[in-house]
Amino acid sequence: MVERIPLIYENVFGRSPERAVSARKIGTILYFYLLDETGTKSVENTTQVVGTKIVLFIGLDDENHRPLKGKNVDIYHRIDTGPWEKIKTVVTGTTNEAGMAIGTGQATAYYTLAKAGTHTFYAEFAGDDTYEGCEKQAKTLAL
Repeated sequence: MVERIPLIYENVFGRSPERAVSARKIGTILYFYLLDETGTKSVENTTQVVGTKIVLFIGLDDENHRPLKGKNVDIYHRIDTGPWEKIKTVVTGTTNEAGMAIGTGQATAYYTLAKAGTHTFYAEFAGDDTYEGCEKQAKTLAL
């Protein structure tokens, strides 16, 4: 048995030295694709006709490529050099407006190209207490 030896400290208040550790938010990866109405072919950087319905496909993973479910992703749009407008908020893993089979960290929505011009879209995950935010831009054309 180990004998305990009492130690007597004078003018010490029983507080340990401070130790620190840093914590950072987990990085995220946002995937954003513009697909045809069937969800099978990319329409990014192509010419479409006014009235074409496209699928906005979102995927959100953490930095280790694990899908993130239940995260809000905002989708923005502008025509030519006009102002950016938020057109939709989708929730990963729960939104499936376009009727496509989706995975845990994915969401889809429809958008109809209503006017001629260069339609530019971007998606943004603002981040939260655990995950860093990120954004991704994609573009298609309508004449």
